[in-house]
Amino acid sequence: MPPMPAKKKTGKAAAKGQKHPKKQKRRLSYIEKSERVAKERRRRPVMRRIVAGVRILVILVCAGGVFWLEKTGQVEATQRRILVSFYDTTSKVGLNLENVYIEGAEHLDEQKVLDVVMPPERKTGAGSGASEVYPIFAVSIPELKTRLEELGWVEKADISRELPNALHIKIRERKPVAIWQQGQVLTLVDKSGVLISREDVSLFPKLPILVGEDAPAHLQPIYALLEKNPEIKARVEAMIRVGERRWNLRLQNGVEIRLPEQDIEKAWAALLALQQEKRVLDREVKWIDLRDKDRVYVQPSSVGSQ
Repeated sequence: MPPMPAKKKTGKAAAKGQKHPKKQKRRLSYIEKSERVAKERRRRPVMRRIVAGVRILVILVCAGGVFWLEKTGQVEATQRRILVSFYDTTSKVGLNLENVYIEGAEHLDEQKVLDVVMPPERKTGAGSGASEVYPIFAVSIPELKTRLEELGWVEKADISRELPNALHIKIRERKPVAIWQQGQVLTLVDKSGVLISREDVSLFPKLPILVGEDAPAHLQPIYALLEKNPEIKARVEAMIRVGERRWNLRLQNGVEIRLPEQDIEKAWAALLALQQEKRVLDREVKWIDLRDKDRVYVQPSSVGSQ
């Protein structure tokens, strides 16, 4: 028998046996590239305008929402609800104020600090007999700092929150330098004239007396002069504001120094020179008048004294 002719491969079999030539990408001509770039450039401004329009729309919607919340009084109410929810959540996991550590309160009553930190109206309790709790995040550090520094003794308060349950308060107290006398009322004041306390005056019996309705407000300049001259400062028994214009200083030995209304530094320099040359403050003198710009007047306390 003659040999049978081989069958031709068809379909998938033929596809497997043959290799198709790779399609070559057609290279764009210079004109086609230019047209494509121009088309993309025309499309970009349109997209930018669309994006800008969407942004403006979002801003207008948000602004309208805020305006509506403010007009209907819902902003503060919404904020309160969020804060209350946050405080409740943190309180339930144990983040409550339980300890307050106070440092630097030498004369300040610590109970006054605690009353500022946790006033009764800010404490909350669940039901009668329940222990009072105060969420630690409900403590506003800036607000607490402001309230503490309104206390007379407190010059500066530094506060830190120590999780999970404590506040650390560092107090810098004011230093009293005089006792302001208003009739029978006595008040401690610092060198800036800030009123400190009426309750602790007896703790500072050696401080000089400050007299005059406006004396605290004008204390700083005269006290700065005294600080530069510790020898005279230690002798001062009273600082008297005269006519809301000038100062008289009364020393422990009874000598009265009458200072001028203006050019007080020049008059003070004259007093220092007189003290250095003649020790006038150690003599039996009734008063020393420095109000004249050109001359110093000294009144002996008795006839024949020099």
